[in-house]
Amino acid sequence: MSELSQRLSQVRNMLDDLVEADKLVGSVGELLAQRNALREQLHELGTEIVTKRQAVEREVGAERNALREQLHELGTEIVTKRQAVEQEIAALDADLATRQRVFVDEIAHMEQQTATAKAEQARAEHELQDVRMRLDHTRAVYDEIRKKFA
Repeated sequence: MSELSQRLSQVRNMLDDLVEADKLVGSVGELLAQRNALREQLHELGTEIVTKRQAVEREVGAERNALREQLHELGTEIVTKRQAVEQEIAALDADLATRQRVFVDEIAHMEQQTATAKAEQARAEHELQDVRMRLDHTRAVYDEIRKKFA
């Protein structure tokens, strides 16, 4: 019986090993199920990340395009205002040049008038001096005549 007992013991050990192996297979199956569930979650997260990244890239692209459009509009506005300022400067320069010419002409005319007035004044002073000399001469002659008849 010892052989039978020994075989029985071996069968029990094998059964224990079998039960243990069955438990391990069950654990491995659970681990595989967990792994598959984690892979599925990872895949879902990857898909969500890609979707959100694409949405963010579209949003950033739209904002970038809007900013480019604003920059273009501002550039156009700056060019337009610069041209307007340059035209106004040119108009002011032309007006200034015209006013300077008119001013120079007026100064020349005033100088001519001043010279003419000075010449007339000199002539008038000369005539006045001549008249004074004649008057003095006439007074002298009158005084002599008065003395003769006095």
